[in-house]
This record gives sequence, structure tokens and C-alpha cells, in this order.
Amino acid sequence: RHAKYTAKEALRAYALADTDDVKWQYALNVQTWPDMTINDVAAGAYAVEWFDPQHATWQPPTIVNASADALMLTVPAFAYDMAVKVTRQG
Repeated sequence: RHAKYTAKEALRAYALADTDDVKWQYALNVQTWPDMTINDVAAGAYAVEWFDPQHATWQPPTIVNASADALMLTVPAFAYDMAVKVTRQG
């Protein structure tokens, strides 16, 4: 979950709307993250699947190779939450 997605911020956005007849939406900017490292994994190929729970969609799996006890993942851009499923191949 993105650190800025809090009830406090949502209430602040609602207060800024100020009236009941104004439509408002609490929307964060798209977030980009640096690569993520998973340590202490066996060398080899891993299927990496990213899931966007906001839209209930999976991105197509990619195969990433781990070496030197680490798996480097490129985190896709997201607005709210993102989950990842990593499965060892073979």
C-alpha cells in the first residue's frame, strides 16, 4: 500500500470539496519505484507476475533470472497498491 494513501488524506480531500453536491475523487499520482531486490533466493529462473488490486488485473508474467543469491525486480508504475507473485521455474 502506498504510504500516502491514508484515511487522514482522504478526509482532507473530502473537506476540501466543501459541499455535498461536488463530486470528488481521492486519486494519487502514479508512483514509480526503483528496482526491488529479493535476497537469499536460489539461482535460477523465476516467473514474476504483478497484480493491480485496484483494477483486479494481472500483468503478463515475465521470467527473471536470479544470481548471486538475489533476484532483481523492476517494479511497474502504480497509483494505489501493487502485489507481486514470484514462482521458481523448473
